[in-house]
Amino acid sequence: MDQNIVVKSRILWERVMNFIYYLKTGKSLEVGRSKKGRFFKFIVGTKWSYLLDYNNYINWFDEQLNLSLYQFFIDDSVIQRVNDLF
Repeated sequence: MDQNIVVKSRILWERVMNFIYYLKTGKSLEVGRSKKGRFFKFIVGTKWSYLLDYNNYINWFDEQLNLSLYQFFIDDSVIQRVNDLF
């Protein structure tokens, strides 16, 4: 999957969570261990609860992004170590 799409989708979702939280509370969704987890707990029982269906999908994007970043740094690190040998 194109990393550009994964990153842009995640950024868009972050903005949607912040906007909805602000509409309901007038406050910013605080950054903590899991902004996403806090948001999904917050919308349970509200008119926004239909967004709970997207939780697994958002988690999938996060896993793809984290996996790609991990692979990038591991691959880059290995290449750098090999280059340092010569």
